[in-house]
Amino acid sequence: MTSFVSRNSQREYYIYGEWILITCCHCGHELKLLTTWSSENPGRGFFQCPNYERHGGCNFMEWFDPPMCQRAKRIIPELLKRINRQDEEIRSLEMKLKTIKTQSWLWMLSLFV
Repeated sequence: MTSFVSRNSQREYYIYGEWILITCCHCGHELKLLTTWSSENPGRGFFQCPNYERHGGCNFMEWFDPPMCQRAKRIIPELLKRINRQDEEIRSLEMKLKTIKTQSWLWMLSLFV
């Protein structure tokens, strides 16, 4: 859950268990705190103007998190792959369970007919 406290042109948001000060960029828009999942910066947070890369936008971008070590750059993508595989396996098993439940109800109904 995200909450915020407003202080003039700055807001303080409570995100992921910490208060983060979000300011406005020079074009006047409140910066967004985003996360990149690129291979060079997996899971690294950064501030970006909502007008970034739009026609006439200010293109403001600044890192929130420090650079990652090489070990983290290797490990994080592998952990994400593992989580994605497990999520897919869970979805598959849930579908199988649903099918088995439906078949068992049909079998039970056939006993009483």
